[in-house]
Amino acid sequence: MKFKGLIVVACFGVAVLCSAVSHGAQWSDLEAQWQETADASYPRVPARFGRGWDVSTARKPIVFRPSLSLPHDYTLETWFRIDDPAGRSTLFSSIKWRRFVVTIADASVVTVRLYDQSGQKATTVAHEFGYEFTPGRWYHFAITSSRNGGHTFYVNGQPVHRVPTANQNAKTTGMAVHSIGAYSINGKGDYDHYFKGILDRPAFIARTLSSQEVMSRYRLAVAVVDVSPIPQQVEYLSEKNVIDAGRDGEREGGRDAGGVFSLEVNAAHDKLSHTAISRLRENLGRPHKDAVIVLSNSSDTTLPEYLKPVVAEGIPNEGYVLGAKDGRIDIICDDPRGMTYGVDTLMQLLQQKYVPEVIIYDYPEFSYRAGLYVSNSKPPTSIDDVYGNKSSLKDAFRDFSQARMNAVMLRLYDWAWLDRSDSREAAAEIVNLAKDHQLDVIPYLQCYGHAKMFLWRDIRAGHTVTVDNEEVVLVGDEPVALAKNNVIITRNTPVLVVSADGETLQEGKDFQVVDGELNLEWDFPARLNVRNPWVRPYIREDNKPFAIRRLSGGRINDGDRVTVTYDIASGGPGYCPSSPITHEIVNASIENVIRNFDPKYISLAMDEVWEPRSTDGRCCAQVNAAKLSNAELLRREMNRALTFARSIKPDIRVMFYSDMIDENQTPRWFSTWQGIDEQVDLVDPSAVMMPWYYGTDMDSLWRINQSSAYFAEKGFEVIGASSFSPMNVYLWGQSLARLNGRHPVGFTITLWAGRGVISDGYHAYAQNTWSPSRFPAVNMLRLRMALDAMGVTSDLQAEAISSFVTQITTNQKQRLQFLLVGAEDEKRSVDLAGLSSSKGLAMNQLLTAIDQARAIVAMNAMD
Repeated sequence: MKFKGLIVVACFGVAVLCSAVSHGAQWSDLEAQWQETADASYPRVPARFGRGWDVSTARKPIVFRPSLSLPHDYTLETWFRIDDPAGRSTLFSSIKWRRFVVTIADASVVTVRLYDQSGQKATTVAHEFGYEFTPGRWYHFAITSSRNGGHTFYVNGQPVHRVPTANQNAKTTGMAVHSIGAYSINGKGDYDHYFKGILDRPAFIARTLSSQEVMSRYRLAVAVVDVSPIPQQVEYLSEKNVIDAGRDGEREGGRDAGGVFSLEVNAAHDKLSHTAISRLRENLGRPHKDAVIVLSNSSDTTLPEYLKPVVAEGIPNEGYVLGAKDGRIDIICDDPRGMTYGVDTLMQLLQQKYVPEVIIYDYPEFSYRAGLYVSNSKPPTSIDDVYGNKSSLKDAFRDFSQARMNAVMLRLYDWAWLDRSDSREAAAEIVNLAKDHQLDVIPYLQCYGHAKMFLWRDIRAGHTVTVDNEEVVLVGDEPVALAKNNVIITRNTPVLVVSADGETLQEGKDFQVVDGELNLEWDFPARLNVRNPWVRPYIREDNKPFAIRRLSGGRINDGDRVTVTYDIASGGPGYCPSSPITHEIVNASIENVIRNFDPKYISLAMDEVWEPRSTDGRCCAQVNAAKLSNAELLRREMNRALTFARSIKPDIRVMFYSDMIDENQTPRWFSTWQGIDEQVDLVDPSAVMMPWYYGTDMDSLWRINQSSAYFAEKGFEVIGASSFSPMNVYLWGQSLARLNGRHPVGFTITLWAGRGVISDGYHAYAQNTWSPSRFPAVNMLRLRMALDAMGVTSDLQAEAISSFVTQITTNQKQRLQFLLVGAEDEKRSVDLAGLSSSKGLAMNQLLTAIDQARAIVAMNAMD
């Protein structure tokens, strides 16, 4: 998207000086200049402003013919996002690259080569300065040059380095921009050091901008509107408002009284049975002759002229464009989800008193955006299922959709009962409801560790405990009850009877097993006060016992004493991966889910495997004899389940929680941590790994970074799991944003207890999956966590901070001072007025951290 002419922002506290861009003849939009002669096949990707260039993938830099000669006084700028920090990435280069080049090495060192003709012999002088660029985050980079002031380099509007001029009268021939995004090696079409990320909106200005003007250009580009999540791009068109959305500033009935717009829907969208359109109609109220909302797509020829260039290259998947001007609001999208999100943004704008004249170009940075919802109901699950009396499925799906999620990871115990019509119908109703809210369902079948779903289906799938050589006297043909009830009989755990002289007897010829009961209850009796009852069913204590009966004509004489070996249910939470019954049930459940609902993802979990094997039961005798480690056993079960799922649907994405094979987390689960690395390398690389960390401290951030990078670099898609805490959500969003351009990543917000009301957790999740790069707060977050670790919480009053200073070590104070520099830079670089009002960001906690750290550093200086 290209912005030309005078832009004025008068909303949300953004101070703007636009004299730089008002000099139309002196400002060259390099993007437009390059596009005039560009190869039409050059791939354009969603970027910071509409679409930009992924030159590394295309292996094609942005080339200018003829080269753009650089005078003494000029300004160059571009926006970029580094995805791969390794190696060297080029921003600008001349046709003879040593005469002018700007590169970034390892996302941390900027090198500038300038052609110096001030002496008798022209030479190229290299200058370097350090700056830490976070992968996945957008940056504005500017260079200003003047005869008197030399070169000044800016990042996000802030001057970061200066190279003084060597000679005011030096010639400038040879200083030119030939390419953006790669070195020009020899001027013959050979290039090197391609930019490893996305480049967008390069511009040349034929004069030296002041520092205030550079900051103004940056602030214009990062302006926001008061909606959640913050849109990717906001362009204010004027100081005017489209219309007063309220009626005399008042509200009626809890919604905006100024539902003063009529609604027009083009033919393509009008055919859709779309909940967003219905919701919009319900909330518009009375029509207004001077105001209209128009819903259309990018190919609509009746679009206002000012919006046609905006959508000329199409709209990213699930994205939308909202234009508000001259009493008309347009929402333009090319898919149903884009419509949902565009209407959601509009509804938030209509809740405000005024709707400004604005263009919003918006799309998600993470393609995966899902919430976990667990139902603990006994099958069949009702669509009005209530978990903890806090939330129904209807509430959850509504909230998930409004938080810009496109999927729900759903645990229904019905997934193991789809061969039964009532469970199949209940699941279908729930899946259809999710689709109405533009949510894909990710069936969550909790395998191995917390296996109530499968144990409820057949308790024989669980682990066993072996009762060895119990003595039984068989008299006549009367059955004799075994001492332990809940006997588990499978191919691996038969009932063995041995005579007094050591002869193994034969069932059906010498003896008969008289079946007892294996009755289960969904809930445990309250008197037992069982922790985590959702991980397993209750095996009734009063079940009728199994028994042994002597058969006449066999080898057991009347009154003989025999020994009986048998297995009983362990009562544990896991299923037995060695039991043939387990695989029959699990395979049937996976197949039924895939064939009935055709999901893109399926989660098989395999987390918190507290008993990976039975050491007291014959159910695992074969794997114990084979001396398989717990890690090998887990890896074998993961690959077995994944292979089966892909045999039903070859392209399905199979998800596993990674805590059991994650060396950054697994030591907490004593079962499998030895030999992890070797086993991870043997896991099918098509698996999706789901690390989960719920903390809000520096250790959690370190582990999130380590685990995510570990699995991503091994080639797995990484889908993390956050808690409902906004701070934990921020950690996940900011961490994964660094990997987003190089690896398929995302994260799920997990609701182990239901939520029925949109809260800060939802808003934080929407922000950190939709547009995490629009919330550049890594250093502010780190500063907040560092203070919390010292006991300086966000609610601590200024006068109380002095009591903590004596308890803080020198190293801690130095750490605070280091983090404070980065946090203050972030604070200067963002539209604080807009961010502060955005829902779910908890900016007050982060800004308080800066004030608290300043106070501590100042007190330390006085000491």
